[in-house]
Amino acid sequence: MLLKNGSVFLDKKFVPADLLVKDGKISAVWEYPEKTGRSYPEEEIIDCAGNMIWPGLFDLHTHGCLGYDFTKSSPDEILKMCLFYAAHGVTSVLATTMTNADVQYARSMGYIRQAMDMQKNGKDGSVGAGLRGIYMEGPFFSPAKKGAHDEKYLRPLSQSLIDEYQKLSNNAIRLLALDPSLPGATEFIRDNIEKFTISIAHTDCSDTANLFFKPDGFSGKDGGSIKGCFQWYMEIHGVFYRIEKRDCGAGERAVGK
Repeated sequence: MLLKNGSVFLDKKFVPADLLVKDGKISAVWEYPEKTGRSYPEEEIIDCAGNMIWPGLFDLHTHGCLGYDFTKSSPDEILKMCLFYAAHGVTSVLATTMTNADVQYARSMGYIRQAMDMQKNGKDGSVGAGLRGIYMEGPFFSPAKKGAHDEKYLRPLSQSLIDEYQKLSNNAIRLLALDPSLPGATEFIRDNIEKFTISIAHTDCSDTANLFFKPDGFSGKDGGSIKGCFQWYMEIHGVFYRIEKRDCGAGERAVGK
């Protein structure tokens, strides 16, 4: 397949170029094709004139679109969302759930799993952004920093609840946001960090990335406590920061992105 007459970002600028795709991968890029006079009689040609060609986006935190959301939508509605995402340049998503009643959470885990299975099996509507797993935003948050989350559905950390949701989703949970100041957070993180990524969110802890490792865990400069010393990700204004230990003398500054 030849993507012809598009604009491609090369060497820090967009330039006219043709892209040759073989077996789903870019096999060649020719800049300023009008100067080369190339012809491709054996290739399927898609005219991209007036359009930019760039990699698809991976949306890690999206609750839905088109009036649907991942917490309450059926598998067919989820696939409609995937079509919409793809039409707007998003080719992969983490289906992001919102704090809700246990029965609704359980239903959403099953529905997202069914939608993922439908994509894998090539069912109708499977063309679109790929569902790469689930981002559980909640329900393990502080009421003081609940944001848009319904306080009556907030929960203490529960291993049995996560195990149930993993079973219902066929282990599709890839990212889970929690308040690390909740009781039992250190043990919960240690038990689950190899299963999925842990993100710090909706907490009284400092909202800066300047955290310091101490023998008893992480702590913020302003006294906010972040218990745990494993692989962490902090979301600040939509950007995920990987927290890693680095030698800074008396303490170890945790930074990364």
